[in-house]
Amino acid sequence: MKTLISGLIIVSLALPALGEKITLRENLSNEITITDPNKGIGGITISPCLIYSDYICLNCDYSGKSLHRICTVRNLSGSNLADANLENISAKDAAFDNCDMGIANARHADFRNGSFYGTQFYETRLNFANFEAAQLKPQGAFNAEFHNANMRSSRLRGNFREASFDAADFTNANLDGADMRGTKFTQHTIFSNTHVQGTNFRGENNVQITFFTNANLVGMVGIPITDNNIDWSGATCPDGTSANSNGAIATCVGHFVP
Repeated sequence: MKTLISGLIIVSLALPALGEKITLRENLSNEITITDPNKGIGGITISPCLIYSDYICLNCDYSGKSLHRICTVRNLSGSNLADANLENISAKDAAFDNCDMGIANARHADFRNGSFYGTQFYETRLNFANFEAAQLKPQGAFNAEFHNANMRSSRLRGNFREASFDAADFTNANLDGADMRGTKFTQHTIFSNTHVQGTNFRGENNVQITFFTNANLVGMVGIPITDNNIDWSGATCPDGTSANSNGAIATCVGHFVP
């Protein structure tokens, strides 16, 4: 049913069954027409996102597609999101378990309290995404970008090898036991009250260096696993000392706080 109100054409649809959602999603651009996006109803602004609040679609194929018309996501577990556009998506409390998010664009996405067990983050762009209090245990995150991401109070386990967390905020996060080999934490990454007991920060295969260049490690709690394939240049160590002053070569080894 289409209703015309104040220059707006609104489509009213009954909530479809799970199997029908894919068809509706494919035709969504044809079902909704907004003639004047600056107008609203009763003081409420109407946006192109009019359908699919708390959207659920398990094991669906969204590869190469844009999800910008989905209002809020609740559960996309098992779905193929490879090369999908999730930029600015609202997915608070949502589940993305066992999803393939390889080379997807999820910049500025809201993933607060989200679940990412068995997720694949291969070369995924997650810059400025909000993962506060999220649970992450990915299969892999090779070349994934978490630049400027909010990782506060999150729990990170699993495989984050060779990902990049430049300028991310890990305040109150728990990285205990996570595999962070060959990962980058440069450009003043924050580790305030961040737990790293047994976190593996070694270089990857003695080839890819783990970078803590200019990172602020004050507040890091626990003794991680380290080796000589780590660049500590300019870092402030957990005990407050400067890595550049802790030896002939910059290091924070021996300067962690149990």
